[in-house]
Amino acid sequence: PDARYPASRSPSATDQAAPMVTLDIASPILSQLLATRLLSYPSDLLDSRREILRIQRDALIVAFGTHLPEWRFQLPSGGLSLWANLGEPISIVLAAAAES
Repeated sequence: PDARYPASRSPSATDQAAPMVTLDIASPILSQLLATRLLSYPSDLLDSRREILRIQRDALIVAFGTHLPEWRFQLPSGGLSLWANLGEPISIVLAAAAES
């Protein structure tokens, strides 16, 4: 524990991440902290993970072209999401179908 804080009140990961809560409403704090830790590892670990993600992304693009050719998307320059234009507002219908 930090000498400035009693053991019961030493700064936790949650305390350190608290400022992010007001800035980022999309990513869970734990995921952000884990990502920060992962980025401190050697580049060979990151390189292998990036290659796996590229393979998965390419498979998703092929699947879109094969099974959903009417959906349009732009390959993002980064990130882990691929946003598709479905051509019409049918997301509520898709969500209902997924629930059943």
